[in-house]
Amino acid sequence: MSLVTARPCFCAYNRTMDIRTPRNVKLSAFYRRSFAFRTVRDRLPVILTKTIDSLSQQKDDIAKEYGNEAREDIKNVIGKLSRLKYEIQTNKPLKNIRSKASDANTYNEFIRERDSQEGPPTPFHSVWLLVECYMYRKIWEAFEKTKFLKEFDPFQTNKEKLFHSSIDQMKETIAYLQKITETPSPNKDEFFMLLQMNLWSNKCDLSLHPDGVNPVLTNQINELSDKILVNDSEKVWNALIDSSGDVVDIVLDNAGTEFLTDLCLAHYITRLGFAKIINFHVKNIPWFVSDVMVKDVKWTLESLTACDFQSLQSMGEIWIKNFQNKIWNIKTSDFWTLPVEFEMMHKYDRPLYQSLSCSKMIIFKGDLNYRKLFRETFWNPETSVAKAQGNFGPSKLCSIRTCKSDIICGFPEGLADICDDKDPLWMENGNYGVIQFSDKVVPLKSEADVDS
Repeated sequence: MSLVTARPCFCAYNRTMDIRTPRNVKLSAFYRRSFAFRTVRDRLPVILTKTIDSLSQQKDDIAKEYGNEAREDIKNVIGKLSRLKYEIQTNKPLKNIRSKASDANTYNEFIRERDSQEGPPTPFHSVWLLVECYMYRKIWEAFEKTKFLKEFDPFQTNKEKLFHSSIDQMKETIAYLQKITETPSPNKDEFFMLLQMNLWSNKCDLSLHPDGVNPVLTNQINELSDKILVNDSEKVWNALIDSSGDVVDIVLDNAGTEFLTDLCLAHYITRLGFAKIINFHVKNIPWFVSDVMVKDVKWTLESLTACDFQSLQSMGEIWIKNFQNKIWNIKTSDFWTLPVEFEMMHKYDRPLYQSLSCSKMIIFKGDLNYRKLFRETFWNPETSVAKAQGNFGPSKLCSIRTCKSDIICGFPEGLADICDDKDPLWMENGNYGVIQFSDKVVPLKSEADVDS
């Protein structure tokens, strides 16, 4: 089943279907009983409203830092974001990205492709992944067009608040990390606990919870074991122990607590000798409110060393040295903020695919990476992970994610029905999670195969 031909209409809901997303179909707000529909109808306008409000509230501080002339930039950005909100709510066709940045052509090409397949793509009549990524790219376009705010991150304040609100959990996480790395002898159960801490930190997602969410404390982890619906920690452990290779790649998601647990996981992997090098893949532009950018890495490390707690200070200093000594590296690519699934990496970033092919394991964090990894499709839950990932597989994969969208795969038979009976919103409320592993490896396609 394909999406209907999209045509702009005054009421965004006139041409949507009051059904759940059919199986094996791309997620879209076209299906009214879907999380994608509620996201486009409710969440995206709220995020834009909060961004506009934040800019209005910060205008004096921004003018103080960037100069009084920046007030005109703020006014123009607010006007563009208000227009964007109106266009989403009224289902207007997606416009081209007007930018000299290298990703603009890819966005515009993809919009043209959707147009040729289903008519002009609109928020309620196209693939959800395109619509959501488009909104954040348009937010950044508004800043690109300014004179003084070309590098301004409208979500920076949110990310800083997220960090400071999670100090208690950070102290507990660091204390646990220090305990399990006192002696360099790998312990499977301790590693499993660290993976679960990493998983539940993914609940702290400001695109889903704009006002923040209470982080999961260490003493609560064991109580949540039955909410890990698929737990391949044993397979992850065996792959790290048995596989050859010196590099592990981590494709990051949220700043704050989650990024701290990512650093802890990297610390364990390098301290215990599972890998010599960790590559952290971050976003190039402000993304989904709380995603990690290059500057957020630096800010987080500096904030840790400036904390009043010795454990956070000392660990922050160690981690800064890891980056200085190239044990840990920050990697960027426009690909991570394109509106395409990872299967398209063959086409859009061949050097990135080649680089990831050298990895011992790639760890994908969070819900958006999960959607891109498993092709933004409403699979039958029993669909295998290998089938759902399609032609993407540079190396062995581990996906760690709390469930915040209606996509899942790799379930044992009947488990999804049990979840539906227990909690009808289990796929989207972030109260359940998965740690899933795949050893399917797909060599880089030749350019001729990609074009065919």
